[in-house]
Amino acid sequence: ISDVKKTIEAFKAQNSAGQVVLVGHSGGGDNAIELAKNNPGLTIDLLITLDTQDPKFYGIDDNNITSNVKNVINYYQNTEGIGAERVDVLDPSSTKGANILSPGSNHSPIDNDQVGNVI
Repeated sequence: ISDVKKTIEAFKAQNSAGQVVLVGHSGGGDNAIELAKNNPGLTIDLLITLDTQDPKFYGIDDNNITSNVKNVINYYQNTEGIGAERVDVLDPSSTKGANILSPGSNHSPIDNDQVGNVI
């Protein structure tokens, strides 16, 4: 998470008008959500998560999207217990969000199933 934050900060220092787009599958999607939540001064223009997975084993189940994320698209599946999570936009006046079911997908191949939509 700290490496991604540093990369975004360096990018914005060189390209102040540049847009930040993050894409993450499973734990990577959860890490991107946590990055935004723990760094409110960091603006993320588009966050795409693919079957985000919280570490529920440790009692963590939090997919709240904070207002520094301008747009979020979450692709999820409902055929397996792993993943299958929806995101919650905390402030719809500052963040546009969508949870999109990926019919017929399961956790592992959802990124391949949705590659055309992500691109």
